[in-house]
Amino acid sequence: MKYYFKYYLILLLIVFGAIIAGQFLLSFKYSFPYAPEVLYKMGPWWFWPLGNFDGVHYLLLAREGYIRDLYQAFFPVYPMLLRFFEQFTRNYLVSGVVLSAASFWAVLYFFNKLLCLDFKNSTVRKILLVFVFFPTSFYFFSVYTESLFMALVFAFFYYLRKKKYLLAVLLAGTASATRLVGVFLVLSFLYEVWPVITNIKTYSRLFHLLGVKNSPTRRCLQYLITGVLSLIGVFGFLFYSYFLMHRYSDPLKFLHVQSAFGANRSSGELVLLYQVIYRYFKMFITVDPKNPIYYSLSLEFAISLLFLVFIAVAFLNKKLKINKNYILFSSLAFILPTLTGTFSSMPRYVLSSFVGFMVLGQIENKALFRFWMISSVGLLLINAVLFYRGYWIA
Repeated sequence: MKYYFKYYLILLLIVFGAIIAGQFLLSFKYSFPYAPEVLYKMGPWWFWPLGNFDGVHYLLLAREGYIRDLYQAFFPVYPMLLRFFEQFTRNYLVSGVVLSAASFWAVLYFFNKLLCLDFKNSTVRKILLVFVFFPTSFYFFSVYTESLFMALVFAFFYYLRKKKYLLAVLLAGTASATRLVGVFLVLSFLYEVWPVITNIKTYSRLFHLLGVKNSPTRRCLQYLITGVLSLIGVFGFLFYSYFLMHRYSDPLKFLHVQSAFGANRSSGELVLLYQVIYRYFKMFITVDPKNPIYYSLSLEFAISLLFLVFIAVAFLNKKLKINKNYILFSSLAFILPTLTGTFSSMPRYVLSSFVGFMVLGQIENKALFRFWMISSVGLLLINAVLFYRGYWIA
């Protein structure tokens, strides 16, 4: 049995253990819409919490399409797959959980293969360990895009490293219609292949078959091929933007509705990182520590700063041997959500900044690594119980 399959099963047990324990520890908090109207009808008490919060929106989006206000914030691939699988399961919630669970298996499979390209087996195990038992990893089994998106990301980087460029850009294009940060994969594609794709020798056989001998013409063809591949890498995003333009006359409507979701998000101006940090210091002074939101603020702030440090360490510490392309994508995936002026949801979003787990997995001090794992699993249990009982985490 693969070691990462053991991790998979343990996390699954933690998820359902948290749901069962939460039933006895906390009363359900109706802090998000449609729980009784939607979730209660789709499964028993030990199952429907997997569709909490954004899960409800994805379920309704899969069932009804983009007919409700604000749903434009959610990209289409995940709900489209929910609708497809519902033809077999006859239950949108079951479809969502099965899709997320299957995608998470693909996440571990491709992340393991990707890590094995650069690290020895013992290091790969440690990196997967900190990844699977991160404080917000329960989202991988929830009706959220985390599993599907990360499966696409890791598969993209794996096939990119294997020089299967067409398959890689097709995965990138699908990711760009799953989450907004998926558009950054095309930059990773260009970073990886530019030296190859602009080398005249790469196309010598093609040019010979086409009978092209003129150097300027050859160069134009090279850039044309590069441009076409790049467009494929963002085709999902472009199609979704076209749909929004056609339906709502606003190709960026997914961005313009963000402020309506609360969390002090700004959709009309860019807020720099230092400004976000300053906002959090102000909130720590004004918010009552007894208020449950104080815990969420602390979690958002601490994890955001930690991953900011991890990304910096990955870039500066050459001994860690972390691929610069991974650092590029992880940095962009980290920065983009903060530009709305908040760290809200960052404990979940940092799962995409996966170089942080590569840094954590290479901690050599055994006591420090053990402390991290104990703390991480402890927070994972707390966060899962809170989330499944209707308390905001990320």
